[in-house]
Amino acid sequence: MNLEEVEIHGFKIMNECGVSTTTGFLPDKLLEVFPSNANIGLNEFLRWLDWSASMLPNLIASKNVKELVDGMPKANFWFEDIPKVVLNRIALISTMIAHAYFRECCPYESIGKSVEDESVYSLPRNLAISIFYSTKLLGMRPALNYGLYTLFNFKKKNPSEELRADNSEMLVSFTGSISENWFEAIHHNVESVFSPSIHHLAMACILSYQDNLDEEAIADCLEKALDPNIEVIDVLKLMRKNCDPQEYYNKIRLFYTMPQNVVFEGVKELEDRPQRNLGQTGGQSPFEHFRKAVLGIRHNDSYYPLMRQCMHLGFRKFVEWADNKSRIREVVLNAKGNKRLLGAYNALVLQVGQWEEEHNRLVLEFIKSQSGGESHGTGTTPLPWLDKIHEQTMSHIIFG
Repeated sequence: MNLEEVEIHGFKIMNECGVSTTTGFLPDKLLEVFPSNANIGLNEFLRWLDWSASMLPNLIASKNVKELVDGMPKANFWFEDIPKVVLNRIALISTMIAHAYFRECCPYESIGKSVEDESVYSLPRNLAISIFYSTKLLGMRPALNYGLYTLFNFKKKNPSEELRADNSEMLVSFTGSISENWFEAIHHNVESVFSPSIHHLAMACILSYQDNLDEEAIADCLEKALDPNIEVIDVLKLMRKNCDPQEYYNKIRLFYTMPQNVVFEGVKELEDRPQRNLGQTGGQSPFEHFRKAVLGIRHNDSYYPLMRQCMHLGFRKFVEWADNKSRIREVVLNAKGNKRLLGAYNALVLQVGQWEEEHNRLVLEFIKSQSGGESHGTGTTPLPWLDKIHEQTMSHIIFG
């Protein structure tokens, strides 16, 4: 392929996997409310979800989530007939209600305690069916995840301006607090800032497995991808501006997990088998997995690839495409004499590592310093795992 063909092929793969050429892993547009539907049963169901989403912080504060779930209407329609943009909102609201339901019924004092609890809990039928079938059609595990809670849960305060942390607002929230909204707004800003590098990294990946290898073209793509990877760290540092660590630790993060063993009532396919799902965590972001896949950063760990099962199917396919196809690390190792290529590769690996360092500093401030012994992150991983991942990332620096 020539460069023009590589560019077109990169856009084609992104399009096939649902990755926007302008907003990256963020959708171009989201539903703020459900559209009216001719199916009376579906219309009633969607109106109930809209109302529940608007009232969720109040229902949580007044401990009325169980009562809400008990009154949930049946899903008298075929989920297969529903457009994906509607499915995303169904899955978002349903999973958030489920996590709020278990937070009310099982008020663990820490995520570590929830991991230790091997009791079996039940998710009521109507909510279980809504979650299982909506997430199944989206290609993900039946629980709240980063894709739903972050990527598909925002709007611009001012639609005519760019997406920044101060111009982002959650569509659905657990607490309605400034801290929760800012926590998510930072992630929205990160995803927006990273998006211009996606096509450059995809092009570098495609170039790396061509027979007529063009090292300079690969170096050029990697260099063009660098600035967004630097800027996302600056955005992440803004977390401290409007997200209070104590409020995050005590009032927000415990909504991100559910019990370890949950039976989905009424879902025949699961045959009453308890399901184990990971908690919502930024480690499920496709941007982190994609850039590591392109750069050939590997983790000898069973948990890291498991997080991909929490992604939307198209995003997972995009990450797996890069994971299977990229030969960039191999090309750099075989061309150590090319200082430009080596420098471009190492600069990106270094930025991934520095992102992890800043993230780990936030974990120290927002979790470890607040806790009386919290042992796990929101994705249910032991906190020391984060240091291990960072060490493995930095081991991929290539010395010329």
